Formats: sequence, C-alpha cells, structure tokens
Amino acid sequence: MWDQKVFSERLTTAREARGITKRYLAAQIGVTEQAVGQFEQGLILPSLPTLVALSRVLQVSLDYLAGESDTPKK
Repeated sequence: MWDQKVFSERLTTAREARGITKRYLAAQIGVTEQAVGQFEQGLILPSLPTLVALSRVLQVSLDYLAGESDTPKK
C-alpha cells in the first residue's frame, strides 16, 4: 500500500545520496524545482510517468520509492 511519508523520505534520501540538487532532478524528469520540493514534502504525488523518471534518474526501484521493498537497487 502506498505510504506518502515513506515515498517522500526515500525520494529525499535517494536524491541526496546521489548528490543531486532539486533543480537538476527537476530538469531531468521534466517538472519544476518546486514540484520536486512538494514531492519531498509530501504535498503532491507525482504522476506515473514522473515516478518512472524518478526511478531511472535516482537509480532506485519503483518498489523502493513506494515503500514496497527495502532494497533500493533495481
């Protein structure tokens, strides 16, 4: 089951672990820097295509971002 808090925390952790800025991530996935901040704060949910792009750029699985797996690698 989707857990917004887990998603937000894992998104932030994965981004910071890679040394990626919100601005860079936003440019890579086609959203605004503000949207990335809102994802990380749990204010809005990304669309499915955006989730796939996040997974690709951050090199983590969708299951990990969604809280369904504790293993970040694909």
